Amino acid sequence: MPFPRAHITEDQWKTYFAEVKKMHGASQREFPAEHLAVYEDRDAGLFWAFTTPGHAAHPAWVTRRVVEQAGEVSTSQIGYFAGDEPAFAKLFNAYLALTEKTVKNLQDEKSGNKAAVLPKISFTQAQKMVQQSKQKSGYAEYLSEFSQHNNRHKLDSKSGCYLLTGTEIKLILILNDKAVESAVADVDNDKARCFKRIYTGAEMLKPPHTPFAIELIIK
Repeated sequence: MPFPRAHITEDQWKTYFAEVKKMHGASQREFPAEHLAVYEDRDAGLFWAFTTPGHAAHPAWVTRRVVEQAGEVSTSQIGYFAGDEPAFAKLFNAYLALTEKTVKNLQDEKSGNKAAVLPKISFTQAQKMVQQSKQKSGYAEYLSEFSQHNNRHKLDSKSGCYLLTGTEIKLILILNDKAVESAVADVDNDKARCFKRIYTGAEMLKPPHTPFAIELIIK
């Protein structure tokens, strides 16, 4: 907890933003449409969402922590604002909802409840969603941006999933306007489950339309 109260000064916001950016700048993801910059420390399960100029709550940020230990998922969330309080409350609650969904997906995966993670969507159905997304405008451009984003932030390589045994995986990500809503693979092994876990709930660049599905080939 960097400050004792949620209501801070703009200078305090700038100081903490600089600290996080210095330590975790390589993980930076920008969401221009939402006026947010996101940083993460996946080893510690920490995620920071800082507002950028143009956001109604700016300057503000939300810190989330999602940790798995002994099969249990624990979470915490704090936030600070120097801007508009009602706008900050809206931002804070939006991230609470995202955290709750991420935790539910993790718990469902642990319990083997695949239907709850991806209700009524088989891999074949997900492939059809990919084809539908390809037929709409903006697909190729988004896929290129997604690949650059993934390579830049090394979400895959930092996860440790490549170290797990398993065959080549076809992984389909289904995105809403802010994050990966769900992930489905053509196989069910440790590697596939690991990649599904790291992508589910991960914030991504806003797709040109929703629902939006893309297919990744992971070797």
